[in-house]
Amino acid sequence: MTTDCLIAEATGYAQLGILDEAEALLKQIPKSEAAAYLKAQNALLGIYIGQGKNQRAADIGRLLVLEGAYDIQTIVLTMSALTFAGRHEEGCQVLQLVEKFGRPVAVHAYQMACFDSLSGNFSKALRWLEIELQNPRYFSERSIGDSDLFPLWRWLASGRLTLQDAHRVLQMDLEGHCVAACDPNTEIRLDQNDLKGVSEEFRDLFRFNFTAGISELNPMAVARKPELARQFRADRARHVAKITSMIRAGTLRALDIVLDAQPKYAAAHAGSGNHLGVRYHVVWALARKPELLGAFYSEPGLATLYAFLDSLSEIQHVDPGFCARMDMLRNLIYADLEEAWKLLENTPRSVRSHPLFQLRQAMAYAADTDYERALPIYLELCETWPDDAAAFANACDCLIRLGRWAEADAVSNRAPQCYQKFHVYYSQRENLKQQNLACSPPKTVPFRGQADLGGLLATSQSLKSQPLTCRGKD
Repeated sequence: MTTDCLIAEATGYAQLGILDEAEALLKQIPKSEAAAYLKAQNALLGIYIGQGKNQRAADIGRLLVLEGAYDIQTIVLTMSALTFAGRHEEGCQVLQLVEKFGRPVAVHAYQMACFDSLSGNFSKALRWLEIELQNPRYFSERSIGDSDLFPLWRWLASGRLTLQDAHRVLQMDLEGHCVAACDPNTEIRLDQNDLKGVSEEFRDLFRFNFTAGISELNPMAVARKPELARQFRADRARHVAKITSMIRAGTLRALDIVLDAQPKYAAAHAGSGNHLGVRYHVVWALARKPELLGAFYSEPGLATLYAFLDSLSEIQHVDPGFCARMDMLRNLIYADLEEAWKLLENTPRSVRSHPLFQLRQAMAYAADTDYERALPIYLELCETWPDDAAAFANACDCLIRLGRWAEADAVSNRAPQCYQKFHVYYSQRENLKQQNLACSPPKTVPFRGQADLGGLLATSQSLKSQPLTCRGKD
């Protein structure tokens, strides 16, 4: 029998749970056939991990690494065995060997977050989770109950966050994952560290899925012991509910920390003449914590913007939900235009003369490709808010889309100096030069109080690391 046939047959036995036969076949493959031998050893590592023989798997994996006979699968399996054996620091060291195969450690950001959580490096764990959630590979609703992350969630609930930690928590937007984790229909899957925290009587309900590399509820065991399965699900639901309450408490604390930073962020933008940045911070903060208005008035750097603060103070008396509505519209216009129009129409007529309402209305027209109706509103706002770049940028965009290139160029040239702080300025200038829409600014993230406005601002470094996306002329 060829080595490929031996491996295929062993894999079949392993999937059926006939592990002794699978192990015997894999051990027949000699070291002299290097490629097949490595496949066999990797398969054996998976079997030993599934059987809970983690020390054995870890020792075999470490030996393969020391001998230089390993690949990425060997690294991941060995790391898993070391982790399940309680040897977290060694597991972390082994995982970093993936870089020798041209794979950045950031690909395994979720696992790195787990390591830092277990080691008590909570700020680093948050950073890894932030990277993971930008393009989730391993994070899912199961992760909320992952025992490796439990120390992180407990720390999060303590509220001992730095401002940078708080920004990361808000950006991760964990609420959706909490809701999914609490759904009674969510599939329950546990790794070996999770199983250690489960009562022994419940462990018999699980079987190891060798293909997925994780333990799942065994339908046959559940059918034999339905009452036990019901008790386990109820116990698991309470456990997950406890964790989600920790995450939500930590998120609320993070929000408070970031909100309290908004007056100083706004003052910094005012100091550099960026009134658009000031407006972002003021409206976002007042939408969530109206009592912060006094803190904005008390910030010395905002003395030149009292007129804007006065206008919001007055309008909040007439329509207490004004800032919250305007903040919601900023995203809703691009996510659900129909709902955005309903929200605009429900705005009291007595406050529709405010420039912020007019800006949102023009944005809705533009999103509906009705540039002819959006343009005059933007042009009027250029006169009302001469130091706010938004109206100039949007008016320029409307004129470009209408093919009125000379007028667009004239509006761009009239924009305040602070417009050059934004990525969109450089893409618009390139589009004006080429007389097409070939360039677009880098992608941003949702604005949740960040000083860089979610990536809207351009620095010399960001312009180098995130060049504009341009195509050739169509």
